[in-house]
Amino acid sequence: MLAEFSLTIFYTQVTVCVSGAPLPALAWADEHVAQGFAWSPSAVSFGVPDHDAECLMQVEAAPGVNVEPQALWAIRVPFVVPGPSLKIGSVFAEHEVKVPAGKYSLVFEVLPGNTIEDRDYTYVFKLKFSADPHPDFEILKQGGELTTDKVLRRDA
Repeated sequence: MLAEFSLTIFYTQVTVCVSGAPLPALAWADEHVAQGFAWSPSAVSFGVPDHDAECLMQVEAAPGVNVEPQALWAIRVPFVVPGPSLKIGSVFAEHEVKVPAGKYSLVFEVLPGNTIEDRDYTYVFKLKFSADPHPDFEILKQGGELTTDKVLRRDA
């Protein structure tokens, strides 16, 4: 596990951004909402359901692209980490997370909430970094907020 932290979500999105790079203005079109993400080379934003409670964010290195059976939905995008860390979180609530430099398939999963150590979480979000020389975009599991099983837009 690279990191685990509680997160309050603002503007119904989880963000991953290269540290030191300004967060680009990722303009969401209807296609981005349907596919659940807006992407640029230095940042990606994943849409999450509107809710009022805390969520748990888990960031891990993974040996390959896989999806948890209980995932409500899952998305894969390419992501290059120049090193040594990324900003991960939500608008106004970012955490610095050390991720080794490299080219990755970044998998974002939304899992049902859980109670962990007497704290209730509405959702558990997983970000999995899997080293990949040829990462690509893919809807790995459709459900919940994702209304398409195809990637409609690769830019934002």
